[in-house]
Amino acid sequence: MSNTDQFGSTLVVNNLNDEVVTIQLNATRTTGETAQTTRDIQPFSQLVEGADSLFPTLSGPPGYTVRMTSTAGNLTGAIVVTGFESPSQSSPSQANVVPVSDAAQILMFSYLFNTPTPGFAAPVIINMGTTEAVVTLHAYKDGQRVASVQQTVPAGTPFTNIASGIFGDQVEGDFYMVAESDQPLLGVVFIFNADREPSMSNAVALSAVPEPGNGDGSDGGDGGDGGDGGDGSDGGDGGDGSDGGDGGPTISFANDVQPIFSGRCSSCHTLSPFSAGLNLSAGNAYRNIVNVRSSQATNYITPNDPDASYLYLKLQSDSSRYVGSRMPQGRPALGDADMQTILTWINEGALDN
Repeated sequence: MSNTDQFGSTLVVNNLNDEVVTIQLNATRTTGETAQTTRDIQPFSQLVEGADSLFPTLSGPPGYTVRMTSTAGNLTGAIVVTGFESPSQSSPSQANVVPVSDAAQILMFSYLFNTPTPGFAAPVIINMGTTEAVVTLHAYKDGQRVASVQQTVPAGTPFTNIASGIFGDQVEGDFYMVAESDQPLLGVVFIFNADREPSMSNAVALSAVPEPGNGDGSDGGDGGDGGDGGDGSDGGDGGDGSDGGDGGPTISFANDVQPIFSGRCSSCHTLSPFSAGLNLSAGNAYRNIVNVRSSQATNYITPNDPDASYLYLKLQSDSSRYVGSRMPQGRPALGDADMQTILTWINEGALDN
């Protein structure tokens, strides 16, 4: 669900019993923030209530998933997401509430796309287990498994990102995705057109991960590990000596910095309903941060000046240097190697290289 200037949500619950039923609703954001409420539903009636009323403390981004529990059975429901930025300013889409018993360790997302044209696809994966899930996301296209990346998801929380934020330029055009994990998962995928009009579809359980004849030969999927290339930028630590300018820049935005954003930031910072207002996904991050004013009267990134780069400051543990919470919010801080990569990139001019 979402309650932002871009998107709103309505929860629908149908009571098919001949008595009043009490339901408990527990909302959880991608950041781990939670809220709870209860509602009574009259016999053979329905609850139709907006996110702004159900969970007023969760206004603004990012979005959240809702778990409904009750002592009664015979309940059905749906989530309706409405886009406010479409030409009609009220473009709805609906997906059914899914029972926890449908959770599976392998999920199929039937259609995603990654194209330079307007519009985007954003899968949402919820870890229904009791421990952190290690989720491997496989992309399939033209009879091959073309990419595989790994993502950890804390227990009971959702993960979301747009397709380009998950796979970068490893996958282009139309494709389908399979998620496999050591924990039970539920999922849904959002599709948005150029007018930000949403559509939704539930993920479905599979009994096995598809294995195309040559699919595993697409070790290019291991290129997902290229995100670790950010750590490989420890070589860039030697590049601190490059501040003298000899030999040119040692840090590449595309190869070193963007994988950090994609792996640690863009689960919230995308164009999806779970956006935190800043898009740090691949193909979008650079133009949204370099010499772009933040809400705190300084640029997100100011070339050659890390102390005037608000995004860099927000990644630090010294909360006196920024407003609100350290980023990534509710998640472990970036490691020293990743912080050094970003610092060196800024000191080398924050190039789009």
